[in-house]
Amino acid sequence: MYDFSKSPDPALIQSYDGAWKWLSEAGRLEIELGPKGDWPSVHLKPSSGRWDLGNCAVVGADVWNTGTETSRIGLRVDNPEGNGHGNCVQTIQEIPAGEHRRLEVEIRLCHKVLHELTGMRGKPEEIGGSGSTWRRLNDPSNVVRALVFAVGNGKKHTVEVGNIVASGERKPERYNPKLAGDAFFPFIDQFGQFIHRDWPGKVKDQQDLEGRLKDEMTDLKANPGAEDWNKWGGWESGPTLKATGFFRTEKINGWWWLVDPDGKLFFSYGMDSVTEVADTPVTGRESWFSWLPPKEPRFKGCHNSWTRAPGNEAYRDRPFDLVDFGLANVIRKYGPEWREEHAERTQLRLRSWGVNTIGNWSRPEIYLMRKTPYFATVQAGGSDIVGGKDDFIRFPDVFGSAYEAKLRKAFEKHKGQAAGDPWCVGFFVDNELRFGLDDRSLGAAVVSSAPQLSTKQEMIRLLRAKHDTIEALNGSWKTGFESWDALLANRVELTEEQLKDTQSELSKDLRLVTSMVVDMYFKTARRIMKEFAPDNLYAGSRFMGGRGRNDLVERIAAKYCDIVSYNVYAMVVDGWEYADFDAPIICGEFHFGALDRGMFHGGCRLVESQLVRGEKLKEYVDSAFRHPRFVGCHWFKYRDQMSTGRTLDGENYQVGFVDVADTPYIETVSASRQVGYGMYNRLAAIRNPLGK
Repeated sequence: MYDFSKSPDPALIQSYDGAWKWLSEAGRLEIELGPKGDWPSVHLKPSSGRWDLGNCAVVGADVWNTGTETSRIGLRVDNPEGNGHGNCVQTIQEIPAGEHRRLEVEIRLCHKVLHELTGMRGKPEEIGGSGSTWRRLNDPSNVVRALVFAVGNGKKHTVEVGNIVASGERKPERYNPKLAGDAFFPFIDQFGQFIHRDWPGKVKDQQDLEGRLKDEMTDLKANPGAEDWNKWGGWESGPTLKATGFFRTEKINGWWWLVDPDGKLFFSYGMDSVTEVADTPVTGRESWFSWLPPKEPRFKGCHNSWTRAPGNEAYRDRPFDLVDFGLANVIRKYGPEWREEHAERTQLRLRSWGVNTIGNWSRPEIYLMRKTPYFATVQAGGSDIVGGKDDFIRFPDVFGSAYEAKLRKAFEKHKGQAAGDPWCVGFFVDNELRFGLDDRSLGAAVVSSAPQLSTKQEMIRLLRAKHDTIEALNGSWKTGFESWDALLANRVELTEEQLKDTQSELSKDLRLVTSMVVDMYFKTARRIMKEFAPDNLYAGSRFMGGRGRNDLVERIAAKYCDIVSYNVYAMVVDGWEYADFDAPIICGEFHFGALDRGMFHGGCRLVESQLVRGEKLKEYVDSAFRHPRFVGCHWFKYRDQMSTGRTLDGENYQVGFVDVADTPYIETVSASRQVGYGMYNRLAAIRNPLGK
């Protein structure tokens, strides 16, 4: 497609917030991208007007990051209608500074959608996939451009690109027109699995389901866990530090660590959502399922009803029934004592798999067995303050008495359980709150929030103390509020024009308001958490590790959090951006998924296969070992989500260590054992805690 050993025709290359230069000796194209746009790019067109990719399997190029920071670089090829969402295929990778990656785009074709399935994010490829044009080509013989682009972050990215080449022979796709009409239904079997596909590990019948218990126990006995762990999962043969009877943090030779209750170094390699749950709505979708659990005592808990699910497009505004296939499978697999048997098996699995921490959203009956350290969960956020300059704000009224009462009530539930428990590493409070996309966003949202909110009233007190008169504020902001009461009553959002100057007096005041609100949020959470659990760690609010993070908020969090938490969905954490503070960090969520085991969506980081999924797990955790502030990372999640979409929001990701029928993915388990069993030897080699 492009051979850079020869000088390219400048008329065929267009830059959008970018620039390029041919490197004749290297045979590469040097490309600068950014810093202004969200998606800075360079477009390369074919000299013949189109490329005929025919039956090619992939388009690929070698890319070197010659900049000074990690960049997220993408490669895309388009049909004439390509726009980044449809009629195109693309890939994006994080490339650390000074490193090289091979970017390859799989050629996938658009197909007519045979059935419109709602309430689930990924759709079966057999009936047209997730959409007729989403990230697919409608005609591989008419490709009209290739793009090299960056995910914009306000910085300049510099890369060198090698030849862009189409290669391979495209494999037959799963699309099957014979599944039009009634032939497709039902498409989910009695174990919650896809009917129209087969794969290794698929459960065939009840005997098969039960028989796997014995087979797995043989494996667990052969792999009981890491030999150099103590009972907490800490480094038994490592140095002994001060023992407090609870988990704490300590910085040693420039590296942050957790220290277990016995004073041993501890890295938290964890698993989220350790539970049997895999629920999905059934109302209006009854024909999708070949079997539903009978409404009888044996399957108690498998049926439920919700009044609405705001995050699920199919059930946003109506009541519905749901069924838990994960629970139904566990009941049928483990028998009448399933609750105890499954909990005990889960604890054996975690130790055998090299996992030493139970993470967020896990079942208390499992973690309160006190065999594996855990993090407890408190949800107290709200959406009193919404919108803002980027419409990315959902935030509670943190100065209101109702918020503090709600937070206190949430912690009350942990009295006598997680609060004060030595096995509890600490508490996460909330998850991925929307603080806004920059350090003015939350302040801007408060300006247009409701006057009865205590936070809005506190903003007025802050601004009056600074400006004294409304005329002085209007002069600084270039606004026309008639009085302080008028500003309090204001529900009109600030305009893009007003916010264009990031260093204006208005912008400076919005940062003050943001700081005031964020400071109150973390200060209140810490104060109340420590009232109930003074010896456990406050692990923050699990920031979004990509979109939605800003330095101001994170630096304030570091003042109050014992550990600052982020959910970092990336291939590795090398070069991942975060605020400049000196405090320990934990990753609350990461994962990889693949579509070779009957599922329809690979989650936030899709890879080629289960084998590759295991390799990527090892690479990610090793990058966390190499990061001086990381004290842990937690995989999301223990069990796959239902193929027909989880109740909350339709997610149907293949990201579990076990599938919906409770069968472990052996490739992922094998990789996890390599990580966990060799964890402290690897950490010792990297971090040198003994100072040798």
